[in-house]
Amino acid sequence: MDVEAHRSFIIEPNASMSWRNLLVLYGLISFATLFIGVILFMQGFTYVLPFSGLDVAALGIALYVTARRSHIREVITFTAGKVDVQIGHRKPETIYVFTGPWTKIVLQSEKYDWYPSKLFIQSCDAQVEIGKFLNENERLDLAKELKKTIAHFV
Repeated sequence: MDVEAHRSFIIEPNASMSWRNLLVLYGLISFATLFIGVILFMQGFTYVLPFSGLDVAALGIALYVTARRSHIREVITFTAGKVDVQIGHRKPETIYVFTGPWTKIVLQSEKYDWYPSKLFIQSCDAQVEIGKFLNENERLDLAKELKKTIAHFV
């Protein structure tokens, strides 16, 4: 008798650049910006250097926030009568546990076609949105797979 004890789905966004490559890119852009700022500062343009520093800082913050969002991981594990959802970056930061037969997968379509749908795992007292970073076709495919899986395990 071949019975699965559990089934897991690992959902991650497509991170187009690793942390190391991102730091190299940031370093190159920062060096070029600050180099030009120092040269212009030495020629008497005193306000260029502080604004170059602000540009580099703003770019660093924007790249960090974007990279952090692209390295999130959602792990959904189905076991007999239970669904665990773990969301985090390097390790689970938030854990949701749904139990019982009233746990369901809900794909909520928006009123307008140009808005993306939302995919939820919900129970009578809680819900969590998953796959926010997926495109519409990926979200629809994931919803189908999750509905098949939840019918088998819960």
